[in-house]
Amino acid sequence: MELSAKNLYALFERHKKILNPFAVVCQCRHETMYRGKVWSSELCLKANNLAGLKKWPGWLGPFYSKNSWEQKPDGTKYEKVSEFCRYASVEGFVANYATKIERDYPLCAASADNFWGYFSGLFKGRVGAWATDLAYLDRMVDQVLIIGSVFFGADWAQKCWDALEYAAAKKRLQPGHEERIRQRLGAAIPLSIPLWDGPASAKSPSTGKLICLDPGHGDPDPGAVGKGGTKEAVVTLRVAELIAGELERAGYRAMLTRSTSKRLLANYKADLNKRPKLANDAGANCFVSIHCNSATNSTSQGFEAYTTPGQNNSDKLATCIIEAWRREIGGVLRTDMSDGDPDKEANFAVIRGTKSPSCLVELAFISNPAEEKKLADPTWQKKAAATITRGIASYLG
Repeated sequence: MELSAKNLYALFERHKKILNPFAVVCQCRHETMYRGKVWSSELCLKANNLAGLKKWPGWLGPFYSKNSWEQKPDGTKYEKVSEFCRYASVEGFVANYATKIERDYPLCAASADNFWGYFSGLFKGRVGAWATDLAYLDRMVDQVLIIGSVFFGADWAQKCWDALEYAAAKKRLQPGHEERIRQRLGAAIPLSIPLWDGPASAKSPSTGKLICLDPGHGDPDPGAVGKGGTKEAVVTLRVAELIAGELERAGYRAMLTRSTSKRLLANYKADLNKRPKLANDAGANCFVSIHCNSATNSTSQGFEAYTTPGQNNSDKLATCIIEAWRREIGGVLRTDMSDGDPDKEANFAVIRGTKSPSCLVELAFISNPAEEKKLADPTWQKKAAATITRGIASYLG
């Protein structure tokens, strides 16, 4: 079986009366992580063991010996050789995992309908605890933030909060866990791992659609420059590169109008005309130009998106991106609802010249010192890229 979050979910769903499929997928993604890549741990590759199941009475098959880290009640960690269950297939692991939960982790079984309660249940079993370190709970929250949108759709963030309220009301969480999850979830941890794992062809019905990303400006034109020295052209290129990576992992194709620090042509006007022409010649399905805003007022702030005057599919593209930003990043949204949608309108050359739906986004104000710091922060850049990716994917379907 090809390992991916969705394929594994389908297997665990057969046991949904005694476990929470989404929670277990999050757990397995974390447990199989090696050097930043899921499904790559030694136990996963050599023993089809995706959750570190150790030798226990409910498994009569072979075992796999390897060094592992143990933790004493006082938190001290030490290394020892342990025996782990070895499975002939992932399906065998899934069945044995479900048996383990049913027999030894009643709190998990009681939260088969709630992933937060399920995570908390891993800290207390009949013969011990699967999770012994609260950092384990943090890692589970991280996984929810990474793949939540894949399983819960556009309103995944709200569903995460609703599930937490439900778990708290039903008293599914052990002491201290609710506060820890709230803090972790509320901090909106940025994605450090791609939203989509596994082959692109298995992830999106839109495979093959081409998105042209236009990083604004480029040497000798740095664009706007913040008081801290941050250059718009540098930020826009990095964010565009991150969006391209996310789009390709989601099953789309992506192209950039520039991939170096320099703009395409020496002449400014010719350069602006060249960018949409590249998208048109390539047959792009949509075009998104990335920019950073600037104003004489250093307190100006917020995100905005522009389309050309009039109503067409460009407005739908911009709206999807704006709504994704509203859900996942929030803050000030500079919108214009006078024509019924939130995008602003301007006759910018790069979006005026495209044949496909197009919009120009202003990430934040580089002239505002607080927003300049965000624009220069790699973590914030990743989050902005992931959010714009979701907006584009929502539009393309």
